[in-house]
Amino acid sequence: MPADTLTDQDQSDSRLYQLLAGLVAVRSGDFSKRLPKDTDPLMNEIASVFNGMNDQLALFTTEVTRVAREVGTEGHLGGQGGLDKDPEDFSARLSKSLCCVR
Repeated sequence: MPADTLTDQDQSDSRLYQLLAGLVAVRSGDFSKRLPKDTDPLMNEIASVFNGMNDQLALFTTEVTRVAREVGTEGHLGGQGGLDKDPEDFSARLSKSLCCVR
C-alpha cells in the first residue's frame, strides 16, 4: 500500500481531528472555523450542522455585542426605556431579531 493512501481508520481519525479543532475554535470564540463537505453521509451531516451552528453563534454574538454597545452604561435601548422597566419585552425583541436567521 502506498504511503500516501489513507486507510478508512486514518480517514475517520482525520475527520474527528477536524471536528475537534472546530469545537476547540468555537470554545475559544472563533466561529469562522468550517468543516468541509464529505463523501460520508454522516460526516457530511455533522459538517452541515456544525457549520450552521457556527453561523447562528456568530450572529448571536454579533447581536448581543451590538445591543450591549447600544445599551451602554445608561441602560437604555434605542431610547425605548431602560432594560429594567420590562426585561421580558427586551428578551422578546432580542429573540425575535435573532430567530430563524440563517
